[in-house]
Amino acid sequence: MKKIKLVLFAFFFLLLLGCDKKMVEKKSNSLEKDEKNINRTTESVLPENTKTTENLSMNTETPKKTVKEKKQTIDFLRTENIQALGLYKIETFNDLFEKLMNKYDKVESINTILIEDYSIESFRGMELFTSLSSMSLKNCVISDLDNIIIVKDFKDSVFAPSLYLDNCSIEKFSDLSNIPLKELFISMFNFDNESDVLLPVTLRTLHLPACKNVSKCFNQVFPDLIALNLGRIELSEDELRMIIEKCPNLQYLYLDDRCFDNYELIFDLSDMKTIHYIGRESSAYS
Repeated sequence: MKKIKLVLFAFFFLLLLGCDKKMVEKKSNSLEKDEKNINRTTESVLPENTKTTENLSMNTETPKKTVKEKKQTIDFLRTENIQALGLYKIETFNDLFEKLMNKYDKVESINTILIEDYSIESFRGMELFTSLSSMSLKNCVISDLDNIIIVKDFKDSVFAPSLYLDNCSIEKFSDLSNIPLKELFISMFNFDNESDVLLPVTLRTLHLPACKNVSKCFNQVFPDLIALNLGRIELSEDELRMIIEKCPNLQYLYLDDRCFDNYELIFDLSDMKTIHYIGRESSAYS
């Protein structure tokens, strides 16, 4: 009986041992499968996480500072500068100044304006050009000359305040007497339709070549005028007499031989010790 019991015990022990081994093998197999599944899941997820990490690293980079372009400084305002602004007519100088400020630096330091072949509706805003001492307009169409301001305190200016209106079409010739100009140039303008022409009495040089009815410009005395250009102008003796009388300190006079040739009258009318008459043949008398 004891032998039979030992044999049965041994049988059941071996049987249990076999079951445990199979279970261990099953468990190890299931663990291996789980590990493979985890690896696959990780592989499928990692690329997305990697991209996200890359994007985050890109987004966390310090943004580069944009370098502002240095604006150009100009002392002379020319036609091409205005064209570069996309302006093909000047409505006001206030508008012109604002657009120049967007493109150029120190616009208030502009001391000379040179404009050709432009339409100018208004000079309003010229006071913004605080350093302006000279303006030249050629072949321009101008509504009126109101609001022209050239250097309020001209004593601080390097250049003599001057205004040049060369062959300009001017609808209304306004009063210029409040502008402290030293030199004024007006060419090919007809003063016939102007009632009262008031020019600055501060003038030292006045050019009126090829203008008509210039006697209207001399309705006041010009005590500082020393040079007068009346080239290509037909004048009577009475007109010339009146003009010279309004310029007591005149020293240089330009007349055209084709328009006036009475030299003696010029000297008779002038009390100056020296006065030059320069005609077409460049003759000079003193």
